Amino acid sequence: MNTQQRTWAEDVLSNDESSTDQELVEHFVKGGIDRDVAVAAVARRMEFLNQDLYNPPHLA
Repeated sequence: MNTQQRTWAEDVLSNDESSTDQELVEHFVKGGIDRDVAVAAVARRMEFLNQDLYNPPHLA
C-alpha cells in the first residue's frame, strides 16, 4: 500500500460508520489495495473509529 492509499484507507476507517466490513474491503480493493491488506486493515476498524485524537492509529 502506498502512502496515498494508506492515508485514504485511514480516513475511511476513521469516518465510515455505516458500511459493512465486506463493503469496505471491496471499496479498498477497487481503490487498488491488495485484498489481504484490505482485510487486515478492516480488521482494525474499531481501533480507528474509537481513536484517541492525540494519538491516532496508523496502518503499517
